[in-house]
Amino acid sequence: MRLTGARVFNLAVLVVTGIFFVSAFGFSPKARLLPLLVGGPAFLLSIVQTWEDFRRTPEPERKPLPADAVRRQNALLLWLVILAALVFLAGLTIGVAAFLGAFTRLVGRKGWGLSLALAVGSVIVIYGLFGVLLHYPLYRGLLDLV
Repeated sequence: MRLTGARVFNLAVLVVTGIFFVSAFGFSPKARLLPLLVGGPAFLLSIVQTWEDFRRTPEPERKPLPADAVRRQNALLLWLVILAALVFLAGLTIGVAAFLGAFTRLVGRKGWGLSLALAVGSVIVIYGLFGVLLHYPLYRGLLDLV
């Protein structure tokens, strides 16, 4: 059995999700609800993925990606950094809404209507799920806009 990059990555994800899931049991019953709701399925899926990866034979080495594919990957990585910066500065609700609006408009080349609808819809879903249903305070960001 050869240890490939994909197998190392899957093992790392398994360890991180396992630590996340197990550490949730150290919280109070109310505080552990969200980590268990997120960590439980994530841990189970990482177990399945790791198991499947070790069952199948490794694929042969791949050719390097074309320059265009590398450029697209780097662009998406930059968008993920922008998302993290928006959430850090403006908070989760506004950061995700601004990101979805900008991403669908600029990268997806969708119209303003759909971009704004996704941004407003994300605010409704995030606030409705975490604020109203779970009574879970969300990160407000450095700027504390909401």
